Amino acid sequence: MKTRVVVSCLIGIVAVHNARAVAVTNISTNGTLSTSSGASIPDTNVAHWIKQYIPTNSKKLVVLTQCYGGNMVDKFDGDPNTTVISGTSPGQLGIYGGYDDGASRGLRPGPGRTAQDIHNGGVGTRNRRETPMTGGGLHPTNFPMERVSTGGVVRSRHVVFYAGQPDDRRGRDVDQDARIGRNFSGEPNTTYEAVAGTTAGGWDQNGTAAGLRQAIQNAGAAITNSPHPDQEQFILYVTDHGDFHVTAAIMTHVFGPPLVFSNFPTFQSNAISRDAILRDPGSTPGFSFFVPFHPGGDLLHSISDPYLPYFPGGAQLHITVESPDAPPPLVFSEVIELPFELNNNAILGDFPGEGLVLFFPVSKPLFVDSFFDVFITVSLYVEFHLPVPVEWFSQDSGEIAKSGSPMVEIIQSNPDDPAGPLEIGWGGYDPVRLEFSPSLDPQNWQPLTPYLPGGPLHTQFFSFPFDFVLIRAAEHDGTSGGGDDALFR
Repeated sequence: MKTRVVVSCLIGIVAVHNARAVAVTNISTNGTLSTSSGASIPDTNVAHWIKQYIPTNSKKLVVLTQCYGGNMVDKFDGDPNTTVISGTSPGQLGIYGGYDDGASRGLRPGPGRTAQDIHNGGVGTRNRRETPMTGGGLHPTNFPMERVSTGGVVRSRHVVFYAGQPDDRRGRDVDQDARIGRNFSGEPNTTYEAVAGTTAGGWDQNGTAAGLRQAIQNAGAAITNSPHPDQEQFILYVTDHGDFHVTAAIMTHVFGPPLVFSNFPTFQSNAISRDAILRDPGSTPGFSFFVPFHPGGDLLHSISDPYLPYFPGGAQLHITVESPDAPPPLVFSEVIELPFELNNNAILGDFPGEGLVLFFPVSKPLFVDSFFDVFITVSLYVEFHLPVPVEWFSQDSGEIAKSGSPMVEIIQSNPDDPAGPLEIGWGGYDPVRLEFSPSLDPQNWQPLTPYLPGGPLHTQFFSFPFDFVLIRAAEHDGTSGGGDDALFR
């Protein structure tokens, strides 16, 4: 769980400052990587670091198994010598024991093997709610997975494993790291760095933006210093949580009067599921602004422990839904500062690309009820003695964990009879039962079935006398999880 520092806390309804709004036009959807501390890592940064540090003529493979990995694929469109394989398409959640199981087993060298074999392995074990896809400028069949040899097509290989908040339950991130590490054990001229959690927990690099950037740079340095960079390989395997963002590039400043912009398109129901946000107990949705700290500029901040905010006066976010019958503007004054530090020295502003994310959390019910399928006008107020640069604004899903064991999914329902019975499947590694609650934010789950043996997928028809019901699977050790576990009836 990441530490949060709340600068101030208030929500209310007030009149918005009468500043002229500028319509935003540069909009993108992004899949970001969760971290063990600091801000999440945008997909654009991951793609940039690979292009920056890994030579263009070296072959690169990116394996995406996290939630919303499909939203990262297009950031590598057309990149030369780059293969991307993903367990999901845009807007989809990753599932433990699905694509990741086959892909992590298939990520190994062998005669005649290619990245297509890795992808085929993932497709063979995918969950039916995962739709794998590929991308990049190099077809998977053209990325060789031959063993490393001095005279072969692969002279060296450099593998980076990433899981910002690794899950140590059976078959998940810790097991996948061990599996992939074994797959390359004993290979000559091969490096393997695991970027996850914290180095105090035994990982090679912290699961942060700085840790991932450093691991990619390390691989790039080894390749660049080799005699044959065009025959060296870089591989990045990503698992764990993922975030979905809609982002507007704005590149401006706020000083005195608020920064106001309009025509921002919120999440679309056909692009991301409300259920994914509602059901994850660890996710916090909201809105973010990125304040860049350019080297040599006016902004510089030392990251202390405990963390001291850079903007002690706080900030306010005003949001107005652009509709004739919209309610008055909502005002959010709880702001969390999330450092985006890139060279592991606890200083913001001495390395290119660093900055501070100002994150305004929003309660899940308000978020899904108010900020889907609408356009909004946004006003940012920051109390500070200098102009504050702002590079982008985003709506954030929060860090969504992959579902897995235990899991539950709806196998069959009748849209013509929404109150009719549902066929539900559930299962897990250990003895597992189905539980339900008619509450959106339940405190006490009620058993729906007894504990049944782990392993197989159990199925049964159920009828519920509720307008809304939340369902989950729970293993005997108290572990709980779900697939399609938030059901609106």
